[in-house]
Amino acid sequence: MAALIMMASVGAQANQCSSGGDCHGDGELHSAMSLLQTNSQINVNDATLPPMTGQNTHTAQGTGMNMYPASSSPSMAQLAATEGGQLMAAGRKTCQHHLSNVNDSAVSAVMKARKAVACPQKASPVLQNLSEQRVFIVTILHDSHKILKHWTFELIRLIMSLRSSSTMGCSSNVFVSIYESGSTDATTQLLEDLRGHLEFLGVSHSIVSGGLRRNGSNRIDYLGRLRNKALEPIHKTNITFDQVLWLNDVLYCADAALQVIHNAMPINLGGLGANAVCGLDLWVPPWDTECNVYDQWVFHDMGGNNIHGRRDIFRGKNLPFQVFSCWNGLVSFKADLFQDLHLEFRRGAPNQCAASEAELIFHDMWRAGRGRVAVVPSAAVAYNNPHFNRCVADSQPTSFIQSSITFQPAPRQVTCCSLPEDEDQVNWSECECQPFEGTQSPPPISLRKRNQKGCKEPYTKEEPYPGRPAALVVWDW
Repeated sequence: MAALIMMASVGAQANQCSSGGDCHGDGELHSAMSLLQTNSQINVNDATLPPMTGQNTHTAQGTGMNMYPASSSPSMAQLAATEGGQLMAAGRKTCQHHLSNVNDSAVSAVMKARKAVACPQKASPVLQNLSEQRVFIVTILHDSHKILKHWTFELIRLIMSLRSSSTMGCSSNVFVSIYESGSTDATTQLLEDLRGHLEFLGVSHSIVSGGLRRNGSNRIDYLGRLRNKALEPIHKTNITFDQVLWLNDVLYCADAALQVIHNAMPINLGGLGANAVCGLDLWVPPWDTECNVYDQWVFHDMGGNNIHGRRDIFRGKNLPFQVFSCWNGLVSFKADLFQDLHLEFRRGAPNQCAASEAELIFHDMWRAGRGRVAVVPSAAVAYNNPHFNRCVADSQPTSFIQSSITFQPAPRQVTCCSLPEDEDQVNWSECECQPFEGTQSPPPISLRKRNQKGCKEPYTKEEPYPGRPAALVVWDW
């Protein structure tokens, strides 16, 4: 079997969201400089195997590494202390490794000392199943340097946890594809550092700094084109993959990604048998004192209701639950949706809701009979250090959650919160209930009626939702 993991990050200004909730936080994160490869090896968790071998393919650019003699490589204790000191300076709590079974010292050994690392002992049958899958990782980035060091550190941890033992030694079934466009900060240099880490680990990859620009085009159409650009490597391979994991430019932990991937697996492998599984992106809004969902535009419950301003959707919940649509900074799709059904990210048709491209992909899935969608509350992510510390760090999974869901059919109606063609904000007071026909195309807007049984309109023009802003900035790239 093969697994396709696609990680997508679309940069935006701090505290502002794109249509898929793509935002980035602030604060300096992990440092990751590249050192000369040595012949020594490090144990991830007391497993000792020969140095890893692998072949790099599809590299798009050369790598520029800071090279040091092997004799000057820092010790494991020095590496761990350095990482810890940087984390303390950044004011951010660290990620644990209960699911990945790959500790910080092992990750630092790869990223800094270029030490060959043995395959991790598989602490559970779930991790063993995950490591036997083929994984494809892809991201799109723009001005993402503030999160990239942490993002890269956890990506390397994730990749290391998915390595498997074979007759050839410790091998990687991972492919990483990154599409970056128009960055004016240190993003491109940090991607060169990442390239060096991937080459050392023998991970096939494509890192491209492309020229795709918005240039006044419709923002949802532009975001759709970016996401489809990131998906191009899927259509250029004859490998059949299992999952597509999109990961925003967020502060996340590898354990959260592993939990989402696990829940997206088939039932016979302990998963939910879902077509898509999302995590949960959390923040503390300036008008509130408690953690809430950030990506409220895309997120709809099984009544078809947009979850704007609601905490009941996740409060006190630990097990996965079914939803109509979600994104939440972390989402895994079945790969055949893209490889076989050839679904694409798009803007709404003239007679359709002007929703996010990240929501409309779920509309298309439902119409294709692939509407098994779930959210895993423990797989939480955030966009800056304070929100990571407050809402995310202490809620990470400590073991793989085994659960089941009896999936229900699509709601008859879905809340539509349209983004006007030439505006930057969604006006919550303009949301309306619209029929959803599942496998059929929606009727023209002129034939739709408001307030039909099904979804409900949570606010009106006369009575904005209490305590929340009347509009949401969804994109400022």
